[in-house]
Formats: sequence, C-alpha cells, structure tokens
Amino acid sequence: MRRILLILCILIIGLMPFLSACDSGEAQDLIYWAKLWAIVHDITDTDGNPNYGAVTRFAVGEAFGLGSTGDEEGDAAIDAARVLNNMRQAEESADQGWEALNKGKNIKQSVLPHFNKAIDLRPDDWSYRNGRGIANLEDLENPDNAKAARDDFNQANEIAKRSGKPAEYLRMLRNREQALARLVAIKNDEHAFPTKEVYLEQSRTYDELYKLTGEKSYLLLKQQADTNIQEGHYWVRD
Repeated sequence: MRRILLILCILIIGLMPFLSACDSGEAQDLIYWAKLWAIVHDITDTDGNPNYGAVTRFAVGEAFGLGSTGDEEGDAAIDAARVLNNMRQAEESADQGWEALNKGKNIKQSVLPHFNKAIDLRPDDWSYRNGRGIANLEDLENPDNAKAARDDFNQANEIAKRSGKPAEYLRMLRNREQALARLVAIKNDEHAFPTKEVYLEQSRTYDELYKLTGEKSYLLLKQQADTNIQEGHYWVRD
C-alpha cells in the first residue's frame, strides 16, 4: 500500500525550498505543475497550506489497495512527486559525497557510495557523473582511478550531448571546471596538493572550454594547470 497522496502533499510543501534553488528546467516545470495541481484539487491553498480533508479524500483509492487515486491527474501528480523526491535524495547524497571528499575521507568507503546512490537515483544527470569522476581522480588507492574517472566523464559528456543543445554541453563542462577548481582551492587552503590526474583533467577541460567559447581566461587557466604538472605540484601514489 503506497499511501502516495499523503507523500505527494508533503513533497509539494516540503521540497519547494530545495527545488526552487535548482536551475534544472525539469525541476522547475515539475514544481509549477505540482503546485497548480494541488491548488486546483484543494490539496493546498494558494499559500501552500495543506487541506488534510482533501488529502484523505484522494487517498481513499490507495487505502483500499486499488493502486490508484481514481483520478488521472492525481496519478500524474504522484509520478511528478516521485521524480521530485528522487531529485532531492540524489542531491543530498551528492552533497554528502562532496563533503566527505573535501574533508579528505577514504574515497572508496566514504565518498563513492554517496555518488553511486545519486547516480542510481538520477542516472541521466551529468552532474553526479562529474562528481564521481572527480572523486575517482583523487583515489590513489585505486590503480585504475584515472580510467574510472575517464569513464564517468565520458558518460557525463554523452548525457549532455544527448540533449542536442550545445548550451547543455557547455553548462556540463563549466560544472566540471568549477568543481575541479573548488577541489584545488580547498587543497591549497590546507597546504596540500591534489593528484596529478586532477590537474590533467583541468587542463583538458580548460582547453575544451577555450575552444568552445574563445574566452582567453580559460587558456590562462589551462596554462596554470600545465605549469603545476610540469613543476610537480601534485600528490603522487606511494
């Protein structure tokens, strides 16, 4: 028994602060539709306050194990709510992965499981592939870390290109570049070095961004990454 309508109401009210911060067009479409449906069906008022009588009314079909609310639009809203909930859970898992990575925790045990969960929940979101790829770059306990990272980055590239929108691919690359830069900055603040693989990926990413945008800042950043490699400013496997 799913008790889905109650979950739907909670999701509509509880997930809005998180989801409103997302720049995903898919998330914003779902937020708008879920809010509108809830108001039209008297699940909430215009301020988002729940009408528990309406929640109970729409939940009757579920309570008797019918597998449906008895309302086609209600079932569609439930599906939207599931997607919203997956987004929330995936984002929370990815945040936990980044936190563990930035704190220098064991990557295999304490970092990768969070990104794995995010990818399982949202396999078509390139940002989680970027995150896991960067975590793999830092995992010097894995002799195949560079290959694992490259696999993740290639999949992120494919997902972004699948949209058919050049702007989406560019957004994905900028997401990767910014995440790599944050990791390097955190290492510098701790007077530590990232791995050589991180600088190599930075160099590749900056090069691609320069070719796509013509922005000279990316060329300068690539040169800095190349200098760090040449001068040996990186962490090496013992």
